[in-house]
Amino acid sequence: MPRARKSLYIPAVLSREEIDAIVDKLPYPYNMVANLLFDCS
Repeated sequence: MPRARKSLYIPAVLSREEIDAIVDKLPYPYNMVANLLFDCS
């Protein structure tokens, strides 16, 4: 069985300020869900 290939990209990680700026621009039901997802992790 062949091995999986190594990924050639580095995953991007957002800072807390960037996440807050994105969540602030979301409309009501979506910003509540995004807040729950990011605050619980």
